[in-house]
Amino acid sequence: MVRKAYVRAVSLFLLTITLLLCLPFQVSAEGSPPAAENVDAFCVINKEHLEIVLQKDMSKVIYPTSTVKLMTALVAAEYFADDLDTRITVTDEMLSGVVGRNLSLENGEKIRVTDLLHAMLVGGYNDAAVILAYAVSGDISSFCTEMNEKAEALGAVNTHYTNPTGLHDETMYTTAYDTALIGLAVMENTTLFDISKRVKYTIPATNKSEEKTIYNRNALITTSMTEEYYYSYAEGINSGATDEGGDCVVTAGKLDGLSWVCVVMGGRQTSADDDTNYACVAAKNLLRYALISYEVKTLRSEKETVGTIPVRFSATEESVDVKMARDLFSLLHIDVDPQKDVTYEIIMNTQLMEAPIEEGTVVGSIRAVYNGELLDSTDLVTASTIDSHGFLIFMYRFKQVTQHPVFIFFLLCGVSTLIYFLWKKMPLSDKKKDRRKRNRYF
Repeated sequence: MVRKAYVRAVSLFLLTITLLLCLPFQVSAEGSPPAAENVDAFCVINKEHLEIVLQKDMSKVIYPTSTVKLMTALVAAEYFADDLDTRITVTDEMLSGVVGRNLSLENGEKIRVTDLLHAMLVGGYNDAAVILAYAVSGDISSFCTEMNEKAEALGAVNTHYTNPTGLHDETMYTTAYDTALIGLAVMENTTLFDISKRVKYTIPATNKSEEKTIYNRNALITTSMTEEYYYSYAEGINSGATDEGGDCVVTAGKLDGLSWVCVVMGGRQTSADDDTNYACVAAKNLLRYALISYEVKTLRSEKETVGTIPVRFSATEESVDVKMARDLFSLLHIDVDPQKDVTYEIIMNTQLMEAPIEEGTVVGSIRAVYNGELLDSTDLVTASTIDSHGFLIFMYRFKQVTQHPVFIFFLLCGVSTLIYFLWKKMPLSDKKKDRRKRNRYF
C-alpha cells in the first residue's frame, strides 16, 4: 500500500515537471528599464526630489501637440484664480478660426471658466482653449506671450508657443523635459490636477445650450475608449496627437509617498494598419517601472559617529566625536546598496579643537556620491559639549608668550640692561679689580 502511494506521488511529481517544461518560459526583467518603442522622446521625473530617473532624448526639440493645453490652463487658472465661476460671454471673434474638437458654443453664450477648463483638460476641446485665451489677454498673440513668459519662469526655456490649442505650427516647439516641468506645475495646482483626473464631466446648461457630458481622452486613466492602456495608478494629466507631432501623453502617478510625472512624446505607428498608441504603451510601462523601482533610502544616520578630533584644554576629554548634522538620504533604485555602492567624501576643517566646545559646532562636511553624481550632503558637527580647564589654558598661553621670539628678544634686552646697570653701580675699587683680572687673564 505504501509502495503504491510512493509510486503515485513520484509519477505526479514527474508529470508536473513535464508540464512546466512544456509551458513557454519567460524571464522577468523587473530590474531593467522597460523598452519604449516607436516614440521620439520621454522623461520621468520624481516630484518630491525633482530627480530624472528615466529619459530618452528629453532635450530634443519636438512639436508639443495638445500638451500646449497644460500651459493654457496654467495661465488661465492663474488669471481667474479668485473666481473660477466667472462667466465668459462667447463672441464670434473667439469662435472664428477654431478647428478640430469643439463644444459647438454660440455667439452670446455664457459659460463658466471652470467648465472651460474641464472641457479643455478632460475633453481636449480647442474652442475652450481659444475662449480662455481671449478672456485673459484679449487676443491670441498676447496670450501666447504670457504662455511663453510662464514657460520661461518654470524653466522650460526650450519651449515656444504660437497658439493655445496645440494645433500644428512649424514654429511651435517644446521638449519632453520642458513638458515634464510644466506637468509638475500642473500637479502643484491642485485645482487643475484634480480636473485632469476626471474620467468624465458634465457641463451645466447655459443660456443657449443644454448640459453636456464630456469624457476624458487619456487612455491611461479611463476605459471608455479601450482597456488596453488603462493603468490604475495613473493620474491625469493630458494626451493628444497631431500628424506631425505624433501621439503624446503626460501622466502622473503616486505610490508610497512618491509622486511622478511621466511624459512621452512622438508616438509613431509602424504601418497604415497599425493603430497602437505607442505613447500610451510607453507611458504605462515607464510609470509602472518608476513606481515600483525607486524609493527614498537613508544612506547614513546622523546618530552614526563619523570620526573624532583631538581636544586640548579639557581636564576630562582627550577628543570629541563628530557626527552628521542630519541623516543623509536620497531617491535611489531599489537595487542600489547605500553601504556598498555609494561612496562618502569627508572634509574636515580642523585637525585639533580647543575647549570649550559647544555641541553642534560645524567642523566639516560629508558628501554622498553615486556613479559620479552627488546624492546628498550635510555638515559634520561635534556630538557633545566639552568644558575647558582654566589652569590648562593659562599654562598654555603662558608657554606661548614665553616662547615667542619678541618676548625672548625683550627678555634678553632686559637682562642685558639689568647687567649693565648693576655693573654701573659697582664701587670703583671693584671695577679696578675686575679690570686687573681681565688684563691678567688676557
